[in-house]
Amino acid sequence: MIGFCLCISVLAALAVNLVPAFRAASADVNKDLKSSSTSTGADRSRSRARNALIVSEIVLSLVLLICAGLLIKSFARLERVNPGFDYHRALAVRLALPPAKYSGDVAKQFYDQLALRLQAVSGVDSLGAISALPMSGLTARTEFLISGKAPARPSDVPGAQHRWVTPGYFAAMHMPLLRGRDFTEHDTKESAGVVVIDEALARRFFADSDPIGTHLRVTLGDVTSDRDYEIIGIVPSVKHNTLTEEALPTFYGPMPQIPKPVAGFLANNFSVVIRTSMDAQTVAEFVRRELRTVDSDVAISTVKPLEQIVTASVASRRFNLVLLVAFVGTALLLAGVGIYGVIAFLVATRTREIGVRMALGARRIDVMRLILGHGLKLVLVGVAVGLLGALIATRGLTTLLFATAPTDPPTYAGVAALLTLVALLASYIPARRATKVDPLQALRSE
Repeated sequence: MIGFCLCISVLAALAVNLVPAFRAASADVNKDLKSSSTSTGADRSRSRARNALIVSEIVLSLVLLICAGLLIKSFARLERVNPGFDYHRALAVRLALPPAKYSGDVAKQFYDQLALRLQAVSGVDSLGAISALPMSGLTARTEFLISGKAPARPSDVPGAQHRWVTPGYFAAMHMPLLRGRDFTEHDTKESAGVVVIDEALARRFFADSDPIGTHLRVTLGDVTSDRDYEIIGIVPSVKHNTLTEEALPTFYGPMPQIPKPVAGFLANNFSVVIRTSMDAQTVAEFVRRELRTVDSDVAISTVKPLEQIVTASVASRRFNLVLLVAFVGTALLLAGVGIYGVIAFLVATRTREIGVRMALGARRIDVMRLILGHGLKLVLVGVAVGLLGALIATRGLTTLLFATAPTDPPTYAGVAALLTLVALLASYIPARRATKVDPLQALRSE
């Protein structure tokens, strides 16, 4: 439907702009010289109407161009955002584990068997598993109590995202350990509870203290965990949903220590990240083969490069931007065609006057300046009004922009300069044609 509307609008606009332009461009100069007469009030009225239409077209084009420029700048900045991990040369594999068969510690045993086989594959640098991949849209929030920091009110109980990982996950994601230690194979179901927190959680709840060594008691719904978790390390914050959001406070626990209330969540979202120097599809084939060897009952839900998961989170923004750029490009083209048509018509109706001016000594550069000046006046009026209109229109873009102000001066200046340049180029062709009027023909017509 959008494409259909775009085609109809383009065809209609082309019909409105091109027909007068072609008529003006193909006008017979000699005929115009013989039939030209003094402009009447009606002629001036029609001329003002044409000028007003072109100014309106410039205003609308400028507003659209500025909106598109802001969105393009915003999207470019969005793509440069660091999600908190390295998504290049990494493969994400999401598995569907039978919940009745795989609890937290059993899932870890399954992963150990799979990892042992995959690590033997040439080109696999590192790998790790997690209960829910970042940027997958999956959220898992829980409340927790900090040892020695009782909340003043029940509503003040802190909360954070929780993820359960295997040793090697942070290395596979290129998430450097900022402080403390990583998980090891000694962090089992029977050992003391441990967690690694991210920078966002550390800043929010431990701004004035050292979190390392502090104990947390996790609450999942109405169930409070039967163990305390000691904070043993800090890693960079990760954007879990989209690149536009602030990083949510998160803690990571070793997979064997996952609480029973969320064991089913792990089974449904068990994911493996494989850091590799090989082609992603080649690694995917190895994963499928080794998976059948370890457990043929486990199905692969998703196999795709981690980069695709990240780019998919901004896919809708990219589509809307491409669509808007198409509309704006059309508007810019039509603005140029419209200006060309008006200036060409002006030249056709003032051919006799131009010829007389040249016969009386006007130089070609003077004629060029006369015609270009008329087009430039229209553009300057349109740009001035368009800038004011854009200041109002872009207020509605605030929620769509990322790290870009709706009144971004470089965007406004760049778009105004671009539209002015297009208008001058559109005016140059008929202006150049005007300089080729033969003054002798103008005198003979007298």
